Amino acid sequence: MTLYLKKKHFSWRTQFTVTDENEQTRFTVRPEIISISRHMHIMDKEMNEVGEVKGKLMALNQNPYAITAKGEDLGMLKPKTSFMKVKYDLTGKGWEVRSNFLQNDFTITDGDMEIASIHKKTISWGESYIMEIGDEENEVAVVAIVLTLNAIKQDEADANRDND
Repeated sequence: MTLYLKKKHFSWRTQFTVTDENEQTRFTVRPEIISISRHMHIMDKEMNEVGEVKGKLMALNQNPYAITAKGEDLGMLKPKTSFMKVKYDLTGKGWEVRSNFLQNDFTITDGDMEIASIHKKTISWGESYIMEIGDEENEVAVVAIVLTLNAIKQDEADANRDND
């Protein structure tokens, strides 16, 4: 199954939509209007919350985001050191997220089994990701992970901008 996550433009607050191969909306991602940290809700077509990415204040690790999908606490993405690649462990699920050097291609695995592959479009109007997901049961978890990776990159960009 292929899903596309795209940032909505010209909206009052940052929103994402997730569509399928037929350009049908599968999920809408809505941020909290008033929140000190990033807090995003993943809503299905009927606007029921099916997932959440929640920033944690005063977190001591490099990734202060808690991930929930379909009511299951997936934990946090914990960075692992690796030469020329960025890797994360998803603490509550046992999955691993690996990226290439440029951090525009990601693979989510459970042991030797590939859960999903993600490609960030580099030439795009705003953030845009293509997600190839093996099992439809994992689609909300994969969307939440991609939103978390995007939030981490945005936090890094904001920190670099603040240091300039």
